[in-house]
This record gives sequence, C-alpha cells and structure tokens, in this order.
Amino acid sequence: VLNVSMTHYESKSYSKDGNVTQLQKASTGNGIDLVITGDAFSDRQITDGTFEKAAKQAMNDFFSVEPMKSMKSRFNVYMVEAVSKHEEYFSGCSTAYSCVFGSGAAVGGDKTKVLNNAKKAVKDDTRMDNVVVLVLMNSYRNAGTTYMYNPDIESVYAGGASVAYIPYKDVSVTGGISNLASTVIHEVAGHGLGKLADEYAYIYQGEVVSGEGTHIQNVQKRNWYTNISITPDQAKVPWSRFIGDSAFASENIGVYEGGDTFWSGVWRPTEQSVMNDNFHHTTFNAPCRSQIYTRIMKLSEGESWKYDYNAFKTWDKAHPTKVATRSIVEVDEDEHVHVPPVHVRKTWKEVIEGR
Repeated sequence: VLNVSMTHYESKSYSKDGNVTQLQKASTGNGIDLVITGDAFSDRQITDGTFEKAAKQAMNDFFSVEPMKSMKSRFNVYMVEAVSKHEEYFSGCSTAYSCVFGSGAAVGGDKTKVLNNAKKAVKDDTRMDNVVVLVLMNSYRNAGTTYMYNPDIESVYAGGASVAYIPYKDVSVTGGISNLASTVIHEVAGHGLGKLADEYAYIYQGEVVSGEGTHIQNVQKRNWYTNISITPDQAKVPWSRFIGDSAFASENIGVYEGGDTFWSGVWRPTEQSVMNDNFHHTTFNAPCRSQIYTRIMKLSEGESWKYDYNAFKTWDKAHPTKVATRSIVEVDEDEHVHVPPVHVRKTWKEVIEGR
C-alpha cells in the first residue's frame, strides 16, 4: 500500500482557506463579478504566491481581447484562496474542490463548494445569479469545461451563473499573455460570460440529434447560444443583420454548416473564431462580440439599457479586433480534446441548497 504522506507534500495549515482578495473594483456601472479560485494548490503555494500569480495571469488573459479588453472597468475581480491537502493530482489525492479529469477535455469538481466560495466574494444573492467563476487546476493537462447554470432571475438578460474549470500550471507568458489565454477566453469569456455555444464540428458527430436541436431552441429563448442556428435561412439566423453589412466585410459573415460539435444540421456565423478553433485563434467573430458586449452592458448598466445595432457597430469600429480567417479543420476522434459546455439545469442556489 502506497503511503501518500511519504511521497507527496501535504498542507500543514488551512488558515488561508476561503480568504477573499479583490483584484479589481469596477469603476463603471454596477460591476460584473468574476471570481478566480484554484484547486490542488497547497498551503505553501498559497503563501509563496504561486496561486496569486496564476490568478492574476488568468485575469490578464481574460481581458486580453475585445470586448472585455475595453470594458475592463465594468468588472469586479475577486481571488478566493482554497487550500488543498495535495498540490498535484494522483490516485488517492485530496484537493480543495475534488477536481477530476474525465474523457477528452472534460474536467469538473465539487460545484457546491466552488459556488459557496464564490458567494464569500460576491455575497449578494442577486449578484450570484450572474457570477462568472474560474477554477484554476494545478495541472499541465490540456483540458477545460464550463458549467452553465439556469438563471435564478429570468428577467436578467442571458442570466445564470457559470463555473469554468481549466488546468493552468506554470503557464508561459509572452507579451503579458499566457499560452493558455485562448482557453480562458473560450471557456470563461465565451461560455461563462457570453453564454455562447461552441462553433466547432466533428465529422464523427454527424447530424445534430433532435434532442440537442430542441435544447438549442429552448436556451436561445433566454439569449444563450446566439452564435449558432438550427436553420440555414439567412433571414432567420440570430446574426442575420450582420450578413452583408460592409462594416464586417473582412469577417465573411454568413451561414456555415457545423457547430455545437455536430458536422451537419447546425450553422455558425464564420469559418473561424475562438469559439471554433481556440488552438489557433483568440478572438471572437462580430456576432459573438455583440453578444458579449450586450451582456456586459446589460449587467453593468441595468435592465433599462437597450441594445442598438448601430451603436454597437460604432463601438466595435472604435475597438478593432484582428479577425480569424483559417478554415475549419477536420479533427480525428483520437485528437478530440474539446468538450461542449455542460448545462446543469439547476440554479446556483438550488445547487448550494442541495435541491
């Protein structure tokens, strides 16, 4: 029998567990809450700043592209320390959020504890309904999964809390941005904040199944998944007004088959974006930028704020984005590392209360 205490470091103090530090306070609007916490960080890695360094780098990655980059002042960013017994993943390890690796890129953890720790930072129940949580896993593995929770207050535009789990160990940084920035952007900004769907597609997935088509229609009623469509009709896709608009001519916005992992029966706005191939791209296409912009403004300005397409175009032109142009890539099943976001179908409050 392996004596893990003899071969793996074990934390000696849990005094910092649950400590909250505000890394940024919103200076514009009501403030949107981003909470960054970590799993498999030991007491010594909390004390020596290893986790803090990772949290601050992940924050920089999140704000590295538009529209978050120019709307940074609208965010509150919190760091919540979570002390794990062990600082690595192995059979029999004990970590703060009991994170696990599933098949492909699937990862997850103790959602109740994660949400409870997020509430220590956010405090207010109403604000928790739109909290965006990032759990940094102290591992090198290439993975990432976002869990999307039903909104507790249906009147809030595209509401619902979210939790993204991303392995994020000893990242390399170039020009202030890490080599895992695209994963943070895809999972946290795209799925977590923007409520966007994946735009990638795999041949082996074939045609979209009827149940998933119904699910897409249902969540689009609350303004989730506005970057995909189950109809190719240019007049009926959620991004119809962008098609043919000369302001976005360089992006070749149209109706491209493939999305939500399915090779056919689902359509997306552009050949490429960070919601499709985040290994080679870090930016959002215009319909995705519009969705994130809208959600940021709606949450920071309040329900009375109304979206105006021309106003967005003016804003977007003033904050240019280098668009993705690379064609969709056929990926073999053995190379599959992406997994779609998980719709939990409960509110954050139902999870915490064990309902």
